[in-house]
Amino acid sequence: MIVTSHGKSIDFDENYFFKMTDSSAEIDNIVLLRDRLKTVGWLYIKNYFDKEEILDLREYYFSQFAENTILKEGTTPRQGIFSGNNFSIPYGTKGHPAYDFVRSEKLKSFANNEKLHTLSNQLLEKNTIQLPRKVFRNLNRNAKTSAKAHSDAQWANGDVLTSWIVLGDCPIDVGGLVYLEKSHEMDLQTIKALFPEFLDSQWITDDLKALSDKTKMRWGYIDYEAGDLMLHLIDNIHASLDSNNDYMRLSIELRYIADDADLDSRWTRDWEGGDGY
Repeated sequence: MIVTSHGKSIDFDENYFFKMTDSSAEIDNIVLLRDRLKTVGWLYIKNYFDKEEILDLREYYFSQFAENTILKEGTTPRQGIFSGNNFSIPYGTKGHPAYDFVRSEKLKSFANNEKLHTLSNQLLEKNTIQLPRKVFRNLNRNAKTSAKAHSDAQWANGDVLTSWIVLGDCPIDVGGLVYLEKSHEMDLQTIKALFPEFLDSQWITDDLKALSDKTKMRWGYIDYEAGDLMLHLIDNIHASLDSNNDYMRLSIELRYIADDADLDSRWTRDWEGGDGY
């Protein structure tokens, strides 16, 4: 089986991919979770959220589109099946439903999740606040808008914990996040130097196979489902695969930072499409 990221192929086999560990069985063992996060740089927790609440968010977002635009005729907003037609307004800019979604009371109510906030405090061993900026992604088949390999350390400072939440199922062909093993132990500038054509970019590379070959490390993956939670540290290298499925990928990113840390001003305002990070 072959998968792609930005149209570049990588073999989906044990030489390049491994299935990440589910930590849901240890959810009450915060010491184990904290140690695992420090050791591998990420935590995958299956069924952390109520699945119906997640699908309600999916339905709410797709309900904002006019009939016969991006949704396939005869399907429902809760399904979120791509019609093959792109929306007339650039993604995430003013007038696009994604712009309004991240500012909606519906999303704010979900994001104000005390269970997740408490978990973040416990994992970082600090009192945290949630950064106002909530990155929202909608990936369609063949769009080639998947995230290139990168580290969030280029956009934020200090102890930051990212919560990546899929709003719907996200098996490998829908374009979920993948994580380069042991990358939180690597020197970012050394890794970036492997791809000089990207040195002046916020990205490391758009070639996941080449990055794996050069570091001798594999990509961790999961067939995500609605209700799952993915957590990662700021210096973890990750990317997303292309969507090759008409079931559209939706995801939201919530970030927590120590309440006494210096806030990067870029993260104190709402996300919008094309804002560069």
